[in-house]
Amino acid sequence: FSTSSPTSLMNRFCQAGKKLGRHFSAAVTKPHATLVFSRHGQSQWNLENRFTGWVDVDLTENGVQEAKSAGTLIGEQAIKTCNLALESCNQLHVP
Repeated sequence: FSTSSPTSLMNRFCQAGKKLGRHFSAAVTKPHATLVFSRHGQSQWNLENRFTGWVDVDLTENGVQEAKSAGTLIGEQAIKTCNLALESCNQLHVP
């Protein structure tokens, strides 16, 4: 997980743009939202360097800890938001 603030990320983006001859404004005051990308924890097949495809492989002990850590970082608000979104599209059965 990245712990960079939105302002520091925007500043890095602007600096990278200057190297390309482009200029961007870094006038970020308060973020509207936080976008979180999450991937499953380590699975047994990841550990064995095997392609999983559509197979639902169990997590390793390390993968379980990774998933728990991600949940702690994301917090309960994300769960509430996800449940509201799933409910609105009649997809509460989605695990």
